[in-house]
Amino acid sequence: MAETATNYADLQQARNESMQNTAPAKAATTEAAKLSVPNAVLLVLTALLIDGLQLFLTLIIIGVVVNWIIDVFALLLFYVWLKMLGMSMYESKGFKTLLSLIGAMGIEILPLVNSLPGWTAFAALTVIFEFSGHMPTLGKLAKLASFKKS
Repeated sequence: MAETATNYADLQQARNESMQNTAPAKAATTEAAKLSVPNAVLLVLTALLIDGLQLFLTLIIIGVVVNWIIDVFALLLFYVWLKMLGMSMYESKGFKTLLSLIGAMGIEILPLVNSLPGWTAFAALTVIFEFSGHMPTLGKLAKLASFKKS
């Protein structure tokens, strides 16, 4: 029994040492943008396509009924897309993205207001929030958009 306890203690000690050796390497790396430039362009173009389709359908009257279905699919599309890219919407940085997603859905749910480019605004805000730490001009724009006084 004592031999088993010694072996277990040695295993725990070896594991703790290996965890301590790898932890500083992870902390030293800088956080890269999870949204690449091609993905950002595709995100905005997809949002423009959805908003353009909704505007067209609203003009031919059928959009009053069909736009609700398009909005649900667009919400799911953008949410799953950003989750697949690894963007968490429940952290402090991702919470802005979540609020803009909720705002876009709020705009798009109202029958005649959904002609406004809500999904495009969401996509543009997501790109701005994601790249704000890497580009100083976008950082200033993100501070302006979040109404923070500095």
